[in-house]
Amino acid sequence: MQGDAHESEQKSAPDPSRDLAYSIRFNELVRSLQRYRMPSQTSVQPRTVAVFNGPNLNLLGVREPEKYGLRTLSEIEQACRDVAAPFEVSIDFRQTNHEGVLIDWIQEVRENISGLVLNPAALTHSSVALMDALATVPVKVVVVHLTNIHRREPFRATDYPAKVSHGVIAGLGVGSYTAAVRYLAEDTD
Repeated sequence: MQGDAHESEQKSAPDPSRDLAYSIRFNELVRSLQRYRMPSQTSVQPRTVAVFNGPNLNLLGVREPEKYGLRTLSEIEQACRDVAAPFEVSIDFRQTNHEGVLIDWIQEVRENISGLVLNPAALTHSSVALMDALATVPVKVVVVHLTNIHRREPFRATDYPAKVSHGVIAGLGVGSYTAAVRYLAEDTD
């Protein structure tokens, strides 16, 4: 019996070289798994919805107020920020009168946003290049129009960006913007 107890003590004695090999393999496994870990709650990037505006929208409030209303683009921007705030979503709000600049902005942010609201203004009816840029955006795009473009001149019913967008909201004035921002802010897909 004494021999059996002595043998079990020898079998359970640690082997330093085996422990070192195990430790090295374990550390290598941990390092490889760290590449695939989910980000922690503190490292999650804040969500951003881009709101881009095309030509002449800088003149809102003074240009054809009977069609577009008296609200300025700055007021629309604030309304978008107010809707996004409870969802902890930031707004990247911009306006340009130049088609190429708008396309550059889309290409610049396409991988860094959680959604895009676009009022292409007059480019709606003519810009295949804008449509092609939007087709590269991997997140949801919502096209907005202050007026109902389908109740206006026949040429305005053509909406190239809408052909590659997730949705279109038209005719609600500032509400077109806030509805789009709310939809994208609430969206977690």
